[in-house]
Amino acid sequence: MSSQRVRYIRQFFPIGSYTYNTTTATYSITANNHLLFEGVPVYLVSEPYNTTHLSTANVTSSNTFNVSCPSDLPKLSHYYVNGYLSNQTGVKPEHTLPRATGTETIVQTYVNGTGGASLSVDVSLDTQHWINVGSIVNGTASGNTGYITISPGWAYMRPNVVSIGANTNLVIMTGE
Repeated sequence: MSSQRVRYIRQFFPIGSYTYNTTTATYSITANNHLLFEGVPVYLVSEPYNTTHLSTANVTSSNTFNVSCPSDLPKLSHYYVNGYLSNQTGVKPEHTLPRATGTETIVQTYVNGTGGASLSVDVSLDTQHWINVGSIVNGTASGNTGYITISPGWAYMRPNVVSIGANTNLVIMTGE
């Protein structure tokens, strides 16, 4: 499966303000209560062309972080992370599954950081009536991965994040 066929569950956050230092090629970004930790992958998005730049966060406070970027991007509007961060537990929004493929869908997870994570996966045909199809538990080693398969025919899935360790990024992906 090519990387273009992988769909990550993403969270988008607004950028309050930012400055770009041309000498150090670094953005200083203000985003209130961002939940980021040192080294978590962060994607910057600039408008109007939706240019995306991947970097890792250098956290300076609960409201600011720095990221390196080789050039000043026009009009940064928001940033996103793949998956969920520490303290973001509970039922999450639904996501559509591939239609009429006749094969199982795989939901894969991995963790970045120093803690583990666990979640259950629910499926539905109408987003009103949910059935739990299993759980995934990720260990505490960064990069630890797990997966669950979903039978063909289900239209929607949603993660129910049970726990995420401190300084941990739980990444969830499916095939398209």
